Amino acid sequence: MMMMMMAQSAGIKKSKQWFTSMIRPVMILVIHVLALTVVQPRQHTPAFVLNNIDADSQDARQVMGPDANHNQLPFISALDTARADFAVPVYTTCSAPGSFALTFDDGPSEFSSNLDGTLDGSNSKASFFINGNNFGCIYDYAERLVDRFNKGHLIASHTWSHVHSNEGTYDQIAFQLELIENAMIKILGVKPLYFRPPYGEYNEVVLQVLQDRGYRGLILWSEDSGDSLEAPPSSSEIIESYRSYPDQTNVLNHETQSSTVNEPLPQK
Repeated sequence: MMMMMMAQSAGIKKSKQWFTSMIRPVMILVIHVLALTVVQPRQHTPAFVLNNIDADSQDARQVMGPDANHNQLPFISALDTARADFAVPVYTTCSAPGSFALTFDDGPSEFSSNLDGTLDGSNSKASFFINGNNFGCIYDYAERLVDRFNKGHLIASHTWSHVHSNEGTYDQIAFQLELIENAMIKILGVKPLYFRPPYGEYNEVVLQVLQDRGYRGLILWSEDSGDSLEAPPSSSEIIESYRSYPDQTNVLNHETQSSTVNEPLPQK
């Protein structure tokens, strides 16, 4: 019996068709992966680091190469890990008390350098769910992505061209993932193992594709900053929203929105 599609709105975004042209100190998206060792945060570090791959595994060594140095392991509470038919869990919130996950979708973009400067200035990490060709071509931002990866940020998949994943066939979804995987391997030497579906839309077909391609999690969110709305909140309003979010929040933002990335946010 087909499972009801789960969707979570990321705000009003321009709809894209299949195969079209193809801040402040923060807490990182922290994901609990079953059977992996919990890694405690370094002293004075306001985050756990979520990495693309378990660098201790044989698969990780094959993908990342001999100089892999991203070996901290992630953890988050699962929305639905009890699927009988799928090994890929769906995550929404952080499991570690005192944690706050700041995530950014849809990049890279013209605002990426500003955002990275804010993160560097606060010695913080973030999680980026990137496209191959959305607000810019991924290959035009190769140096930016390498710098992010080397600094310990998560770089994960958001499809190649920001499609409605739940509307695609198995082969169409797989092709979208393959394109962004190939780009990340060329740029970073890493295949992404975490995925956030555009618009939060997914179904059984998406989960099956992820499982078959070896993904370890589908990442949603527990709060939406609203920065992608047609009339987004101001920077000050976003800051106030952040202050009101509960502990263990996993908040959705977009690095393509100036209201999100051009003003650093205060310490929570």
